Amino acid sequence: MRKNSAPSRFFKAFSLLAAVLAFLPAFSSCGKGVKFAPAPAGDQWGHPYVAGMKGVENLVFDGQGLMFVTGLDGTLYRVEPTKDPFQGRITDSIKLGSMCLGIAVAPDGSLYVAAENEKEKRRIFRVSRDFSVISPVSPFISGLNGMVADKAGNLYFAASNESPFEPSGRILKAVLGKDESFQNPEVFLEGAGLVNGLAFSPDEGTLYFTETLSGVFALNMATRKKEQIWKPSGWLPVVDDLAVALDGTVWVCYNSKEALLPIRDRKPAEVLHQVPEMGAPSSCRFGKGPGFRPDCLYVTEFGLKGRSFTKNGRGVWMFPVSAQ
Repeated sequence: MRKNSAPSRFFKAFSLLAAVLAFLPAFSSCGKGVKFAPAPAGDQWGHPYVAGMKGVENLVFDGQGLMFVTGLDGTLYRVEPTKDPFQGRITDSIKLGSMCLGIAVAPDGSLYVAAENEKEKRRIFRVSRDFSVISPVSPFISGLNGMVADKAGNLYFAASNESPFEPSGRILKAVLGKDESFQNPEVFLEGAGLVNGLAFSPDEGTLYFTETLSGVFALNMATRKKEQIWKPSGWLPVVDDLAVALDGTVWVCYNSKEALLPIRDRKPAEVLHQVPEMGAPSSCRFGKGPGFRPDCLYVTEFGLKGRSFTKNGRGVWMFPVSAQ
């Protein structure tokens, strides 16, 4: 793998500056002209589905009744539903490094997690669902971030140089269960900029991805041609992860506006949606498996206090998409 053309700590410093300015009134992109949809009715939405976490980053469902959440403090959490459909519980956690990022589930149920060590080097680990077996499967990959698995058993993952001034990123591909494919993964797409989150369309004919400062792109899986379907406005906009509904609507975590943006038929909605009592969204997924609601987005709250100023990702919230 090629090395960063700019050190990751430089991008972290830039991100820190962007975060400060984005939340100051004079520079905030949440200013005039922004329209927000009415909050979902009901008190059940105004509290986290599961709390007690630090700097939550990403999440995934295994489809068998478990949710797994990564944290910017390096923790991987296992979450189970309870009898209360609006309240989950943490049943286990493990420290994988100094920071955890993207996560995906393989067809055999094992987890693939992007984690960074204390030397700011990132690699992919395979982790059993009970956390008893942890194995590194990739070499160190510069700027490793979001990931998604397809139904055929391939893993696609984002990697970039993390330089906002000369952004250079790629989407890489490896075969789940074949560790040798991770040693020299296929470059599926060059020129992906500061590629961040990844999500497939329902038929997997399109791979949607976010570029942190430039919005959302649609990648045709057959031709490998990309198309920008949304470009954010304002000064220093920050876009994070995304998810795709069964009807094809793309839901984007619009971090700098502390809101979710739906894109239908490749057209962004005129209004944004805020999750009640939650700060900025980092990642989102539709509920999947026993005990989780497929008509709701489960959304992680952005930030790790101290590294993201006062922003502190406390846990996961639910947001009812069926009512929107």
